[in-house]
Amino acid sequence: MPFFGHFVIAMSIIIPIYYFNKEKFHYKVAVIFVLNNWIGPDSAQAYFFLPIDFHYLVPYLFWALPMAFFYSYISRFSIKFEKRKFRIIDDEQKVLNWRNAYLLMVSGGILHTVADTIFRSNLKFKFIKDVFKPTLYEIQEYGMGFGIDSGAVYLLGYLMLIFMSFLIFLFFNRNLKDMLIFYSSYIIIVIVSILLLGDDLAGEEFDIGVIFFALIFIFMPLFLLFYVANSVFKQDPESIKTKILTEKQIKRGLLIISIFTLLISGVLITWGVLCFTNSVIFEEFFKVNENGVLFLGIFVLLLAICALYGGVGIFFKQKSARIITALILSFLLLFIYPLYAVFYLYQEDVRSFYDNKKI
Repeated sequence: MPFFGHFVIAMSIIIPIYYFNKEKFHYKVAVIFVLNNWIGPDSAQAYFFLPIDFHYLVPYLFWALPMAFFYSYISRFSIKFEKRKFRIIDDEQKVLNWRNAYLLMVSGGILHTVADTIFRSNLKFKFIKDVFKPTLYEIQEYGMGFGIDSGAVYLLGYLMLIFMSFLIFLFFNRNLKDMLIFYSSYIIIVIVSILLLGDDLAGEEFDIGVIFFALIFIFMPLFLLFYVANSVFKQDPESIKTKILTEKQIKRGLLIISIFTLLISGVLITWGVLCFTNSVIFEEFFKVNENGVLFLGIFVLLLAICALYGGVGIFFKQKSARIITALILSFLLLFIYPLYAVFYLYQEDVRSFYDNKKI
């Protein structure tokens, strides 16, 4: 499966689309599309203890429902590098509402699944665990084996292609609804014709398999991507302005982050101590020698001290505590949700409240 490759695939798609349509394509749509191509269904891997494997595509559609709130939230932020400083900036308006964030998650998640499949040795598409997980070879066989073994059938298929080639000039010059009607009608005609007359109609090629693949893994993700981009372009700026939190809400949010960070410090302290008292466990897991485990223990304990300082110092006028807390929580990227806290600490009303020391 790809690792760094998910980013490469996502950017290979989005760079030509975005840079030739910048006037109608918000860059945050492109960013969140890339992020979901990369992490997509893998975001469920960190929650391996759940009874359902949300790494499969169909369960992922449900996994994305609550996750979309997170992507909608972070669409209010920008990240800039100014005056040699890395800054998270609150733009005070969300680019994506929940629905558009969800559709982008589905778009990126589908393409993530395709990449995993093509570059996995068993070529298996993970739709639903133990129910539907066909290999690419099985998809190729869809509709094969039917047949009127006759050259005349192949000629009929060729004539159908000629006819469709002329029709495409007519329908591409009409609205989207008419184009979709033409597209779906063409697909239905091809599938029914092959099932009735046999695969000789398509020259014994994998046409039904191609249709299955193209609909789910090409048309759907790209259509969703452009639908969201168009929706964002047309939305009313007033509808995406964010509300200013009250003092009580800000305090509650900071308290939750503090408690969560302190819990993380507790976990890290336990981990660090175990590295010194029971190094065998980590030697086998990380495949390192005893010295390597001891070094890991020192590193983890240092992180624990930082997390402890951040969790406590967040209630004082210590900018370093806020920054350290954000950095510690950033390490939990795979869990996604802790990043809520990272961006929350840079929310404009929270930052102002924190800087003015009103706690």
